[in-house]
Formats: sequence, C-alpha cells, structure tokens
Amino acid sequence: MSAGVVIYTRVSTAGQEDNFSLSTQEAACRQHAAGKGWVIVEVQHDVASGANRSRSGLKRALVMIERGEADTLLAHSLDRISRHQIDVAVIADRVEAAHGHLVLVTEDFEQSPVGTFIRSARAFAAEVELAKISERTARG
Repeated sequence: MSAGVVIYTRVSTAGQEDNFSLSTQEAACRQHAAGKGWVIVEVQHDVASGANRSRSGLKRALVMIERGEADTLLAHSLDRISRHQIDVAVIADRVEAAHGHLVLVTEDFEQSPVGTFIRSARAFAAEVELAKISERTARG
C-alpha cells in the first residue's frame, strides 16, 4: 500500500448510545494499521445514524480513495460504514473501482465472490439491527 490509509469512524448520536465511541474506534483502527505497517494519512468521522446516507466524513474519505490520496478505507466494523445493504455494496464498489481496499478491524472478507456474499450477509444483518433499533426507539 503506497498512498496510505484513511480511517473512518462513526457513532449514531452525540451521546454515544451504541457504545462505540469515536476515540475507541480510532484507537482500534490505529492499532490495526500499525500492526500492518500502514501509514495513516487522514481520519474522518461522523456523528450520524447508520441510516443516514449523507455523511460528510464518509464522503471525504471516499473522495480521498478515488483521488488516490489514500488506497485503504479502514473502519472498525461494517456497521460503522453503513447499516444499509445497498450502501455497503456501493461504498465497496467505489473503493474497489478506485483500486483501493475496504478493510475492517473486526472482520476480514476474502477477495472472492464468497467474500462478497459474506460481506453482503453481514450488511443484511446490520440493516435488520437498524430496523430493530428503530422499533425499540419508537416504543420508547
């Protein structure tokens, strides 16, 4: 990896209700990158729901990959990227089309049709969890 890594972190609310603080995610990503000998060129973060499809930090990270300013998008877990199956597929496609890599600290998907399927299944699970969160929130 020559261009380096852009770390992306996300929490749903300012109150960190999902127990994945930005600093904890960033620390895990930094440790993962250090273990691989990767150079971190940027850290982007968002405080927004995984259902929010318009997140400025993620947009900036993707643009960096597409411009060749970084070649790896590193996040703690898939649900930090998005809780929508289609969004995960589009984001992964954008990264791969730019000859970049989507890397997750907690999950490693092989670069094959089977790996793509497993990533899609995990994205499905994240979307189901989002629906459950919405239901619980509505119930109060």
